[in-house]
Amino acid sequence: MHRKATMALAVAAALGLPHAATAQTQDELKTLREQVRQLDRRVTDAEQAVIQASSRPASESAMNPAVSVILNGIYSNLSQDPNTFRINGFVPTLGDVGPGVRGLSLGESELALAANIDHHFRGTLIASISSEDSIGVEEGYIQTLSLSYGFTIKAGRFFSAVGYQNQIHAHAWDFTDAPLANKVFLGNQLNEDGIQLKWVAPTDLYFDVGVELGRGRQFPAAAGPAGPRNKNGVSSGNVFTHVGGDLGTGTAWQTGISYLSTSPQDRTFDDPAGTTNSFTGQSRLWVLDGILKWAP
Repeated sequence: MHRKATMALAVAAALGLPHAATAQTQDELKTLREQVRQLDRRVTDAEQAVIQASSRPASESAMNPAVSVILNGIYSNLSQDPNTFRINGFVPTLGDVGPGVRGLSLGESELALAANIDHHFRGTLIASISSEDSIGVEEGYIQTLSLSYGFTIKAGRFFSAVGYQNQIHAHAWDFTDAPLANKVFLGNQLNEDGIQLKWVAPTDLYFDVGVELGRGRQFPAAAGPAGPRNKNGVSSGNVFTHVGGDLGTGTAWQTGISYLSTSPQDRTFDDPAGTTNSFTGQSRLWVLDGILKWAP
């Protein structure tokens, strides 16, 4: 009887050992899985921090945006009176596209603020201070940082990508005033309230293509003194593409084509004779641009 009880106890103990070992193994697996999840979270956080740091200029800190101030001093020696300047046969004219004042002037100054909102978006605000002491928002937009496959989206107020010169701020121009084509067809410089989608190809040769939709706040879509056309939806659209590259070590080139379409309504203007004119319809502009730069 004693032997049977001892044998039964031994069998029961033997049968219980696998269950205890299995329970212990499951606890270890749970612990390992939790450790792996924690490591995954740490790796993800580290990757996001690297992306955010790489897209932030060195002058920015985590709490402060990049700030810049540009003072654009000008001296003008003009043979014609700027107060009577006009381009015959085109609108706008007179002071809208005039060469500025004679002699010394401050010109247009800029105050720029830029910072990463997070690792997905970046915000930029550029205020312009004219020589007449008026302040306006030249550009104010948010831009994506982390879209895949070379896509970026910009939304807000920005200089349109029509042509080459239009996207460049006045203080960075090669000359003190805009080219004649920009004056007569874009009213000096076109900036829009809208959205831009652009794609840059992942190739050695630079290639981009994009589209813009805007409300038509300026000439050629603007409705004269009344401002932008009073309508819901889009009043201005632009499609553009650029291609460029390097020639050797000191030469760079770029060429592009743009198509701007606007739909002004009662776009009024006064000619030098004092007659008020008005235009309603469709305005279409094709732009072919190119630039070649050489640096020794």
